[in-house]
Amino acid sequence: MKTEKEKLDPVLFAVIKARIDGIIGQMAETILRTSRNPILNICKDFTCSILTYDAKLLTMVNSLPPHILILGSSLRYVVECYKDDIHPGDCFVNNDPYSGNSHVGDFTMFAPVFYKGELVCWAASLCHLIDIGAYIPSSLNALAKDVYEEGMHFPPMRIAKDYKETPEIVRLIKANFRYSEQWHGDFLAQVGSLWKGEQEAIKLCERYGGDVIKQFQDEYLDYGDRRVAEEIRKLPKGTWFIEALSEKIEPVAPEGILLKMKMSIDPDEAVITFDLTEMPDQLPWGLNLSEACSRGACICGALPSLDPTLPRNDGVFRHFKFFLREGAVAGIPKWPASTSIATAEIADEVTHMAVLLWEQVESGRGHAGSGFEGAAIASTSGIDFRHDNAPYGFMCFLAASGGGASKGCDGWVNNFCINDCGNLAVSSVELTELAVPQIIWEV
Repeated sequence: MKTEKEKLDPVLFAVIKARIDGIIGQMAETILRTSRNPILNICKDFTCSILTYDAKLLTMVNSLPPHILILGSSLRYVVECYKDDIHPGDCFVNNDPYSGNSHVGDFTMFAPVFYKGELVCWAASLCHLIDIGAYIPSSLNALAKDVYEEGMHFPPMRIAKDYKETPEIVRLIKANFRYSEQWHGDFLAQVGSLWKGEQEAIKLCERYGGDVIKQFQDEYLDYGDRRVAEEIRKLPKGTWFIEALSEKIEPVAPEGILLKMKMSIDPDEAVITFDLTEMPDQLPWGLNLSEACSRGACICGALPSLDPTLPRNDGVFRHFKFFLREGAVAGIPKWPASTSIATAEIADEVTHMAVLLWEQVESGRGHAGSGFEGAAIASTSGIDFRHDNAPYGFMCFLAASGGGASKGCDGWVNNFCINDCGNLAVSSVELTELAVPQIIWEV
């Protein structure tokens, strides 16, 4: 048994890190291979992760950057709600933007991992659903005036117990979501990914001991803390300002929205601060950012300009501070404001502003402007004449815009939008035509 002061052997440290990354990869493969929703099994609009025993983000692998702060903030609401009433075989869901989640369409789920009666970590996954029970057949609605038009919100809820789904909640969802059997298949895929993560994490504990795995978590967060502190201390001290006009958004902002942001760097304290307090007031539509997305959009714009080998964990993120205003379009939404499209549109603009700011900080650190979602990214729905006129819904990811270049480097050819950083996949034309009754003549 190691004492608290004795550090893990560096080789063992690296082996455990690689194994945890492998577990996350297995979780992702479970969703890819078993989900029914093309936005998951083709376009890969989901994120899997392992979080620490005390609800901090431990690591992310091949994930979507907009989700980078979502899992930890969402899980903390779950832990606060259930406290000591958390047991092996549980699964919890939280898709509520006012409870730490991104937006209502992201079904975020967690499973605790116990070893010898002690909570050692959490398995987590976030999946974007095609439908969430709104008045339109989609999980994205820019015109949603408030939370009541977005669809069904699930604040922290136990959705499985003793490794069995909670039947009354499943019945409730099936009665309110379109394409209920497709949703249930996606739900089982997501639960399967969590329990796969749990199974593999327990194997890791059996090999090295639960205490060692928990010690690794603490040391890896400390490692991220040290690494980013060293990086920030190399940067110049100062405050930089940028403003940008958003794309024209009919009918709510036909002339665009004037967005303003400040970024400050304090190398002595090793802190990067984003100030969004001058952002305009929230809109009566679904384009407002949730608090988690406001923070995440800033970090998505910062990490590409820092050392790419930095860990993606809460040890790094604790060096970012935020000044957010309640009731702002990018800040802290005032309930019941809609945040239906909190991971895109305005979030892209905020990330875009952040990457441009870095060129003011130091020549060569910034990135040029990136493209935005094209018309080939859309929600469609209807009836499928091939299957007894059954209703269908679909989200097309058929074309991606380019990504901005940086000094000495070409831009990305396919990037979708700036804060996805190329991690979404373009839909297969053939698989799309198999999945839904649509013919794609040209991309």
